[in-house]
Amino acid sequence: MTDVASEEDDRIVTDHLADLRKWVHELPRENGDGVELHRAVKLISQMFNVSEHEVAILGLTSDGRFLRFLAPGTLRPIGADSSLER
Repeated sequence: MTDVASEEDDRIVTDHLADLRKWVHELPRENGDGVELHRAVKLISQMFNVSEHEVAILGLTSDGRFLRFLAPGTLRPIGADSSLER
């Protein structure tokens, strides 16, 4: 890879990161109910040059003991049951 191509890739990633940071900072200003994560999935997929269906976002359950899928929506039911205690 040439230096010019490398610099272009770095600029693209930096642009995507700036978009993602801006989006994350705007979240608290919006209604927290039903936050749409498709924008984050789109930005992340562009940053890593993968398809959107290859991106998953996980979050902690309210008790902080388990991870659950936040995106994609088709995986939300997986891990949503925190009754799996040892």
